[in-house]
Amino acid sequence: MFIVYYKTTLDLRIRILLILSFSLFLFSCSTKKNTRVSRAYHNLTAHYNAYFNGKESYKEGIISIKENLQDDFSKILPVFIYDNPSSTSVSGQMERAIKKSIKVINLHSITAKPKRKRNKKTAKDKAFYAQKEYNKWIDDAYLLMGKSHFIEKNYKGAEKSFSWIIANYPNTESKYDAEIWLVRTYIQTKDFDKALDYLQKIEAEKMFPKKRLNKMLFPTYADFYLKQKEY
Repeated sequence: MFIVYYKTTLDLRIRILLILSFSLFLFSCSTKKNTRVSRAYHNLTAHYNAYFNGKESYKEGIISIKENLQDDFSKILPVFIYDNPSSTSVSGQMERAIKKSIKVINLHSITAKPKRKRNKKTAKDKAFYAQKEYNKWIDDAYLLMGKSHFIEKNYKGAEKSFSWIIANYPNTESKYDAEIWLVRTYIQTKDFDKALDYLQKIEAEKMFPKKRLNKMLFPTYADFYLKQKEY
């Protein structure tokens, strides 16, 4: 009888310790705390959980559009697949991508400042402390959200997401993607003056990653002229 009671008590203590340990771990990984552990945890879970699933849903939608395309060769073909009249609605996939993006932002954004270390006043340290966001996947989540809004033809939502990235994440790679997608948004809404302003701005940027993004920029230029019948 004593042995059974002792074993039950021991199991209960172990469970309590595990719960307390897990609770302590979650507290240390709170987005209100900016530590090396919390940053690592939220970067990992943001990337391989909600963001990954959202991106997969977006990709499924794009594949579905491509598989159902029917080109009309009696007319001038559009530059992009989303402009083809035969493109099917993929609002289900895009909505899921948007929801996953929002989940990444709401659950994993770290804006709290880290504790300052004594005698650490180098330019690198100052730049690190000056950051507005400490999770490197948040700007990617906004970009995915904007692209998903764009594909489902919610251009106001798309413009808002892309503009947010440009304004709040100026030192990220995503900023350049957002600029091109913002130009495409203006083209779709026939706001060609704004589209041209941003195209000229992109051309003037010395840090623009041409090797990676010219394949997005050049078709965007083509679409810009095609939509205005400047063949």
